[in-house]
Amino acid sequence: MKTNLPLSSNNPFSDLLLVSRNQLTRLVYNPSRQLYDVSKTTHPLEQHDIAQFVVTDSHIFVSSKPRDFRVKTTTSVVVKLTKNLEKQNCREFQDDTVPAMATDGEIIFGSTEGKFLALNQSLEVLGELNLEISAETDAFDRPILKNAHDILLYKNTAYLLDNIRHPVFILRVDISNHHDLQIISKVEIEGVNHHLIHQWLNPELSQWCIIQRYACMGPSGENILFFPLDVGNEVVNYPDDYDMFSGGLGIHRFDEVKKDPKGLLECQSLSTESWDEESWEGRNISNIKILAISKLHPVWAIIQDGKKSIYLSRVSTEKNRVQFEKMLDLGSLIAYDTPNYKLEKETALIYGATIKGNAKYLYIFLKVFRQSSRGDIGFRDARILVVDIKGSPKLILNQDLRNMKIDISNVVGIETFVS
Repeated sequence: MKTNLPLSSNNPFSDLLLVSRNQLTRLVYNPSRQLYDVSKTTHPLEQHDIAQFVVTDSHIFVSSKPRDFRVKTTTSVVVKLTKNLEKQNCREFQDDTVPAMATDGEIIFGSTEGKFLALNQSLEVLGELNLEISAETDAFDRPILKNAHDILLYKNTAYLLDNIRHPVFILRVDISNHHDLQIISKVEIEGVNHHLIHQWLNPELSQWCIIQRYACMGPSGENILFFPLDVGNEVVNYPDDYDMFSGGLGIHRFDEVKKDPKGLLECQSLSTESWDEESWEGRNISNIKILAISKLHPVWAIIQDGKKSIYLSRVSTEKNRVQFEKMLDLGSLIAYDTPNYKLEKETALIYGATIKGNAKYLYIFLKVFRQSSRGDIGFRDARILVVDIKGSPKLILNQDLRNMKIDISNVVGIETFVS
């Protein structure tokens, strides 16, 4: 199978930043080889792993999380690097992680210490806002502060997901004045052992779309929650007679939930798994899983359809119902002809993906692990895909990365930037 497809040498391709657990790698496109080459690698954090990263016009910023969750840490850092991956300075925070960052190209927004922060590119705090989002207090009667774990910026508003520890909230924050950040609205999301894992916006339809993953002794799966962009202060809850162990919000009986025009617009089940009590084996009812998704319209996603392959899909949300238009079968690009590879009937493939795009191209990092019938998991494949989206999506680069001397099995993100 041909894994590197030819490209026109005059195509303008962005430099790429691959972010692994504790490594940054800069890739530069080589027109003569029609492939990406490693330009430089660095390990920016000495005692931590990378939690999040953002790229501005001139710099790269990475935040930290504990390298070993069993070792208690009380501080974290944000590190500033040049685009040549040279470390310039850092700022320490009194929390074990900085779980979320975003940038408008000039200001760095982040969350740590139970706050939402605005920093300049010298890592000086311009403004901060306590995320005091619950009326509850701790054992010392202090307000409970929580970190955001995903930040999406649109115009003068930051959209925040909080997905750790009950109760779970989503928030909108006014960022028009970096020195005076203000919570516009907050919504409490009920669920069973649930997390908020993805979000994106469709401004044309005034939609804020959020993926909720849940797990319990009954069904487990994922839902998509639709909110208006100007959602007010709400609590999204179950009906009074809802069986808390029958599944997450939106499963089977969501039509009984009263929907306020300013609150939740719709909830749609994407995937569900239930336990077959007679055979004690997992039984899939339906199973569309989003592995990666872009943040703003037009929205592209990497989805897994049940136990089948994975696809690049165009995402539409007309009438508050999500539809995935499968455009490219990405699973067919995986090489099965390596000497040590033997695909058995019991072998399952586990996929991971990240996606970044502009008006012309989508840049996709795809990694694959295989799971044996004994449950052993081993690294299988990793590659960079470039898809031309100016017309009908067309694959123009499929580069196998397994021979590169970089940490490809732990890649968590990809970003584009111009030298």
